Amino acid sequence: MIKVMPETSGKILAVKASGILSHKDYKEFLPLLDSSIAEHGNICVFVDITEFEGFTPQAMIDDFMAGIKYWWNVEAAAIVGDAGWEKYLTKFADLLTRTEIEYFDESAEKEAWAWLKKQCADI
Repeated sequence: MIKVMPETSGKILAVKASGILSHKDYKEFLPLLDSSIAEHGNICVFVDITEFEGFTPQAMIDDFMAGIKYWWNVEAAAIVGDAGWEKYLTKFADLLTRTEIEYFDESAEKEAWAWLKKQCADI
């Protein structure tokens, strides 16, 4: 499931991904992302993956395709997680995209918000 968090404000879209993400989750979420970009232009995203367990195969494709579609629209992403592999996957994604992506451990959520707000202040 992908839920929009109440901290969403202006150019910052905050979401929490939990469980195993499915194609249905992306079908419901991507129109919200489209709407945020249409309203604000380039945006920043905060993604809490502390309860994330993985993707279905189709959701993995959806995620990849969304990354391509929104390549120019997401300026920065703060990823908050609780597993070592998430940190390395985030570092890998940062190398492959123009989006500035930073991983934060669950205990550093405040720092994640501060970093993202600073990044987003310039757009």
